[in-house]
Amino acid sequence: MTDILLSKPNIPDDFIDVSVGEAHLVRDCFLKHYGQELYLKLDDLSGSYPHPAGQKKLLTLLEEKYKYPVLITNGAKQALGAAFYALNKTGKSQVFMRKPYWALIPPLLRQHNLSYVSKNYDSILCLAPNNPDGHTPDVDNLHLQEKMAADSKVPFIHDAAYFTHTYLPKNYRLDVIGDMQIFSISKMYGMSGVRLGYIVCKNTQYYSLLKEYLEMMTVGVSSLSQEFLYKVLSYEKQFPKVKAAFEEESSFYLKEAKKKVKNINKDVLEVPDNFEETPGMFLWAKVGKSADFNRSKVYFVSGEHFGMNGYVRMNVAQRPNVLQEIINRLNS
Repeated sequence: MTDILLSKPNIPDDFIDVSVGEAHLVRDCFLKHYGQELYLKLDDLSGSYPHPAGQKKLLTLLEEKYKYPVLITNGAKQALGAAFYALNKTGKSQVFMRKPYWALIPPLLRQHNLSYVSKNYDSILCLAPNNPDGHTPDVDNLHLQEKMAADSKVPFIHDAAYFTHTYLPKNYRLDVIGDMQIFSISKMYGMSGVRLGYIVCKNTQYYSLLKEYLEMMTVGVSSLSQEFLYKVLSYEKQFPKVKAAFEEESSFYLKEAKKKVKNINKDVLEVPDNFEETPGMFLWAKVGKSADFNRSKVYFVSGEHFGMNGYVRMNVAQRPNVLQEIINRLNS
């Protein structure tokens, strides 16, 4: 385990990496359901620089869906950076978020002259479902938190990376929540390499600041990535049953993976008894007395990076044969 959370950690070839949130199961389901329909042609792409705010036809689709202005970003991390820039530019400095928190947020806050605090805050960052522990209030509770923040003139950012029916129950309402709501294509479709995210800007006073940040930090998101998402959204609009089937199957396989993880010896990892009901794609577990991850050759990220010692985060969105090998190694 290292001092920072790397997307591609340097580990021996015979280790299995469970530290990074790459949704292998979700990607497999996505390719099964969308498959041949999404091949791209060279004439889909523009040879010029893309617009910093995003491709017009893609923005039109997203803004029709959410009913608010949208900005396209190079992944959800850049979207968070843009949101933090907007907070800083409007005089905010103290951001509250729930613990445990995503390991990369504190350094990202510091880069934008913001601090993580547990009280006396002037901004709120809500990850729902939370990374790493999957905590998710019901949607009415989220709206209540949003209203209380608005009444106190405290900006409310909703990190919605896992806010889909792949990771949440089918009857959970996927409302627009917060002044800025951030989505991740990496998690939505299991397509980490596409490097695409977007911000739904419910509070339009932040729009110009978000756009200003993106114009400074990039000359636009890859046209190929945007064309990919445009084709996906257009296909979903034409065939909504495909999206429903994809999310239902992704959710099923994730739940099966969570059930299987409960077979890990509790002296190694203390997996919650109802873990299959936890939203998201991670196991957040206390480390048991018999844990020896170097001996098992399974690479975890330490809970200290998420604000809590004695825990580890494990990506359970692994293909069944890989997950079984992980369990066998941990139990041996």
